Amino acid sequence: MEEIRIKCDYPHLTEEENIRIAIEEMRRYGVLPEGRDYDPSKFEALREAVRKNFRIPWTSITPPMERLLYAIAAIKRPRTIVGIGIYCGNTLVWNVGPACGPGRVYRADRLVGVDIDREAIEVARENFRRIGAEEVELLAEDGHEFLERIDHPIELLYLDAYGPLPGTNGPSTKLIYLTLLQRAYDKIPKGGLVIAHDTLPAWFVRSARKYLEFVRDKAHFQVSLSIEPDREGLEVSMK
Repeated sequence: MEEIRIKCDYPHLTEEENIRIAIEEMRRYGVLPEGRDYDPSKFEALREAVRKNFRIPWTSITPPMERLLYAIAAIKRPRTIVGIGIYCGNTLVWNVGPACGPGRVYRADRLVGVDIDREAIEVARENFRRIGAEEVELLAEDGHEFLERIDHPIELLYLDAYGPLPGTNGPSTKLIYLTLLQRAYDKIPKGGLVIAHDTLPAWFVRSARKYLEFVRDKAHFQVSLSIEPDREGLEVSMK
């Protein structure tokens, strides 16, 4: 299992400079296209709107992660984005922000967020309404069932779920990333991205190593990068 690590949390650099390192490395590996960039002013407009209008009971999404997720989507410009495990929407908004609300720079065909927590989804709906992004579909259901049902390509799949493996009464685990990805894999086109959050901590590697083994296998993905803007990390895999 080849691990390609991209460190971008240098304390002597600004947030924007650190994320620039990640962008250039993703370009070097072919994950992001040349000739297109993200607009920092649009990102800041989105950040200001989220700060003023979102109710966020809890999140592990740090400011550098916000910028990184926004930049990936703004540069890649996927036509379809699906986020699984979005809680109250603060994990999703940075992925879909380049295609809706005050951070919009392009138009997508479909933007979807899924979480099994119905109350959290209601909060997410109100959050997105407040920033003028009501076109984002927010669904309260099991991500596995949604991914089995969806009948169109998924150009960007974002994973941040935590729960028992399907068909079991076992403990909640991040290994659910793998069972979700298995449902979606055939619907991800060549060049499509899978982005998984929280992949850097040792506890993730212990409990969900099989996910990392799957995405880092070149039989499944062209390349997979471990990007480190903070202590949580992000695994970005291109099919």
